Amino acid sequence: MTIGGLYVSDSIIRYASFTGSRFIHAGVYLPAGVLENGLVRDKNQLVRSLRSLHAQIPHISEPVPVILTALSGQILSQVFSIPAFIEEKSLSESIQVNLQMLSPWDPAETYSDAQRLDSGTASGQLDFLGAFAPMASVDALISVLEEVDFNPVAVEFPALSFSRLAREWGTGLDFSKPYIALHLSEEGFSTLLLNNGNLYYSRIVFWQTIAEEKDDAWQAVIRELKQATAFYSSRFGGEVKSLIVTPNITTDLLLAIQEHFKFHIKKLGLKFLPELKTDWFPALGAHLRGVMPRSKDGLVSLLSVGTEEQYFSSFISHFISKWRNIALAVLGAALVLFVIFDNILLGTERNLDARIKTTASRVEVEELKVLEERARYFNQLAEQAKILEEQSVSWSPLLLKLNNLSGAKIIFDKLSLSADKVSPEEINYNGIIIGRGDNEIAIIDFKNRLLSE
Repeated sequence: MTIGGLYVSDSIIRYASFTGSRFIHAGVYLPAGVLENGLVRDKNQLVRSLRSLHAQIPHISEPVPVILTALSGQILSQVFSIPAFIEEKSLSESIQVNLQMLSPWDPAETYSDAQRLDSGTASGQLDFLGAFAPMASVDALISVLEEVDFNPVAVEFPALSFSRLAREWGTGLDFSKPYIALHLSEEGFSTLLLNNGNLYYSRIVFWQTIAEEKDDAWQAVIRELKQATAFYSSRFGGEVKSLIVTPNITTDLLLAIQEHFKFHIKKLGLKFLPELKTDWFPALGAHLRGVMPRSKDGLVSLLSVGTEEQYFSSFISHFISKWRNIALAVLGAALVLFVIFDNILLGTERNLDARIKTTASRVEVEELKVLEERARYFNQLAEQAKILEEQSVSWSPLLLKLNNLSGAKIIFDKLSLSADKVSPEEINYNGIIIGRGDNEIAIIDFKNRLLSE
């Protein structure tokens, strides 16, 4: 993952990265009053400007990791030394004590950090570059950057970025010797002292300050160069003989410098992107820090956490966010498929219900017809049975009467009977009775009883 450099000042924001032979850069100017001395004054306008910048960076579809280099009077630096005999386990505590003592603001409300400097000489001292910034101003800027999908991995200041660019990409420079550097930009000019390639001193003067104080710009440059050379002499002894200047320096200013100093003056040339304008130097220098492995980045960073921790925290956060989006997309697709299949199944169910109802209706009609036919047949049979019943003669009363008249002494061997039904109430019986009796008297009595009936 490429970590770009992001330069932020009161008037402009620039992004730069260099991968292989491809230089990606984008910039936006800020309206007056959006940032004042590094402090966020108009958050809404700053968000709009950063969104515009983000849109100019090609092939970016995720939070853009950056090394933020902020030009601000709110960021200060100071070199300090610790005796070399201090044990390693006490070194960190000693650094923190020095940072608290040197802090220009309340340490509890200040971000501070330090990085080791190599002076190139055995002085019995360990040199460190300390940097300080108010928490409130840094947090406000970081919050806006994160809102617009920029992910600050580390926060430094332009002098540190510029010195890195000069050390790693500068041509024709011998950093075993000390250099004073003069960096001219749109906002002002910076004077730097590089000893053994390390930044020991830096100061920035804004053109606006010079105008407000009605100062002479060239005289201000001369004063700052004298102050830088005095710092070197007081700390290391001797003189600085070489001056690095940015290519945008004017001939008049070069002549003014040569009148006051015997510097060997060299314009800073880059082994890559030699035609690059100097306005892009701080952003590109910050990007070069992003190229180094995060585990080896022990440089100054004015954040609440270390550079490596911040990077991996952001990496994990991005990883989780990415997979969360994938999971949501998968769940969303699954939900859409579920709705589609649910509608298909619902339609199928309705179709089956309709078919079942239609089939059931046909079956019911057919069964009803069968039942009606059976009922009609049954009724016909019942009607015929009724007719037969009306036409039939009940023999039970006659037989019962004969049985009563015969008594116990008469036995019937054969009965041959017929009847004519004159009306439902009147029936004429005819027949022959053959039987036996116990004696003649019983037979005569039976005959008489029949006749009496």
